Formats: sequence, structure tokens, C-alpha cells
Amino acid sequence: MDELRTSFGAAGLCVALGLFFTQCKQAASDDDDDAGASGQGGASSAGTGGASAMGGASAMGGASAMGGASATGGASAMGGAPATGGSGNSAGMSSTGGSSAAGTGGGSCDMKAVTVRPPALAAVDEAVFNAQWAALACAAMKPCCGTEAPAYDEAKCLAYAPTWLEKMDKRFDANQAATCFDSLKAIASACPGPTSFRGLPNSCYLVYRGALPLGTACKESGECAPDARGVVDCDISTSVCTVKIRGKLGEACHHSCEIKTDIGICEIVDDPTDSAVVTCGEEDGLICGFNATCELSPGLGCECQLNDYCNGQTVCDEDTEKCVPRGQSGSPCDFNSDCTVDNYCPREAASPVCTPRKHMNEPCTEHDECYAGFCRSKVCSLDNEDSRGNFPDIFCDGVGTD
Repeated sequence: MDELRTSFGAAGLCVALGLFFTQCKQAASDDDDDAGASGQGGASSAGTGGASAMGGASAMGGASAMGGASATGGASAMGGAPATGGSGNSAGMSSTGGSSAAGTGGGSCDMKAVTVRPPALAAVDEAVFNAQWAALACAAMKPCCGTEAPAYDEAKCLAYAPTWLEKMDKRFDANQAATCFDSLKAIASACPGPTSFRGLPNSCYLVYRGALPLGTACKESGECAPDARGVVDCDISTSVCTVKIRGKLGEACHHSCEIKTDIGICEIVDDPTDSAVVTCGEEDGLICGFNATCELSPGLGCECQLNDYCNGQTVCDEDTEKCVPRGQSGSPCDFNSDCTVDNYCPREAASPVCTPRKHMNEPCTEHDECYAGFCRSKVCSLDNEDSRGNFPDIFCDGVGTD
């Protein structure tokens, strides 16, 4: 812990000297025509399939890097303590490991690792994916059959599903396979929203993808080859194949990310300068330090300035310049950042208070309302940030109406 105090003492000195490293502050994202006035679109547009180009918040299955709706624990990157997963519907915050360091001015500075969103999903092996794909895909499509589509015929659906996968000259993406399965299981319980918002998850379109190497110019994410380290997409700002890697404590890094005040998701906003970008995030209680490695970010009671990233359980108070707890449901607020990540601040209210975010398939008018940060067709997207395209009703009877 002496090393940590030394590290953050140096950080404070650099801030005082105006040498604080570049932080991402305001995300550039596309507005969604279906969302409310404060709607923010996803950081990347989708690669293949669907009338809406499979758009959505972090539509490249970015959620798999940020944790799935039903992600489960496993060993945490933060000191080996178990990281809490859980479903999006119980999206509270947990902390693991660590100890308190003595603060300045007689207070205490809590420098422990925290996790406020589920860890990344475990990759799915190709043999496992192919063995389970048909049953999971058909179970997810079944609730929508017979409404505005042909009646469901399970035998025909199961026979058709394997043929839907385009494998010729394609590469298997184990990370997208994990998100695809997670999403299919989440949507199997009901047929939500209008036809345009009840199709296969975008991640399923990216399980088998192209072979373009990282750093290669691209037009859509489906052209880019997979990478075991994280989610690969055709970056919207550079139009090159890029892998986004969720950094762990002590790993070399490129950027920090903060839990955005508008949608509550940890995002970097700098244009990436490398095709492999390692990001240390508030959601894991980490910051990309001056030595370009992921370090613990300031926690409860620690000194901060407004351009510092307090950990995901706390926010920097401009009056005390200390990290203070984010508000629970019902706490007065001015901004979303005043609230825990599973709450938002409805700023249009006369006396706004932290209000629970809505989950998959719940009605919405603004992106802020949704746990995944994306409201499409007046319905909250999947909690793991995966998007969906038009309903492929050919899964109902192997023939469809197209």
C-alpha cells in the first residue's frame, strides 16, 4: 500500500503541475431517432444483417467486453478475489479485496478494487457453440412466431438453424459466441416490442466473420478477424479493425474510461491510436496511470479533482475534492454520475432523485433510462448492450414469409 500512496502522491503532483494525462470526458455518439431528447447512440454501427444495420449501443457486441446480462463471477482481475457477476436485473455494485490507505488531513482513503458491472463473459468453444446453437436460436425465436410470422415448427426450425450460419471462408469468434448465447438465453422468455426489435442479437451475426487483420481498413465489423483478447470491430472513427481489451490491474494500458454521465456506461472517447486498445475502467475501479499500467483509482475519501476518475462506486465532489459515494435510489441528484450505475437522474423532474434504470424489454423514451444505455423502438435493449435486428421469421418454419 506504500507503493500505492506514492503512486497517487505523484499523480496529485502532476495534476498540480498541469501534467495530468489525457482523459476521455465526453463521448461522441450517434443520436437514435427512436430515443428521447437526451438519447445517445452506440459507439459503433453494426456490421451485418438487419434493416437497421443492426445498430445499437456498442452494437458490435461491445457488451461482451463490458460484461453480459447474466455473466457470472470467476476469479477477479483485482487481486484474485471473486468478482460478482449476476444478472442485469440485480445490477448493484460489489467490491472485492484491498484495504484502506491513510488519507491526508486525518481522513481515510479507501483504495480497494471494486467491480460495478459484471466481468467479461467466458469465451465459448466452437464445438460447444455448434452443438448448442440450433436449440438456443430456435428457443429465442419461438415466442415471436405465430404473431406476425408463420407458426412455429420446431423440427423445421432446428433443421434450418445450422444452415443460417455462414461459415465459408470465415473465422470463428469465441467472444462473440459467448455474447450470442448470453443474448439468446435472455430473449427466449418473451417476444418484445415491434417486429423491427425482436430479431437475432447482433453478436450472433458476428460469430463467424471475416479475416482482415487488426489495423486493416474496413467498412463493417463482420470483415474483421476475431481476437481472443477482446471484442473486435471496425472502429467508427478510424475505419480500421480494432480490438478493445478490458484491462486488468497491473497490465499495460492505453486509455482510461469513465462511467459516462449520460448513459452510465464506461467508455473511452479518444480516437484510438492503436488497433489493440487496452482500457482501464471505472467499472473495475481502475485507471490507466502515468506509467501506462492499470492502477487502482481513488476510492471513498480519497483526494480527487474533477478530471480525476474516482472508482465506480464513488464520484468526485467538487466542493471537498474527495471521492464520495454515488447516490442510491431516491437520493437527490443533478447528474447521472451522482447515482450508482444502476440508477439515473431524470433531470427534467422538478426535484430529481436517483431512479432505477430499466432493463431488457421494459418501455423507455430515453437512453438514460436503460441499464444498457440504449433505448430502441421505445424498448430497452439487452442488458449486455447487444442489439437486435429485424425478426428473421424463417426460423419459425424453415421457410418464412420473405
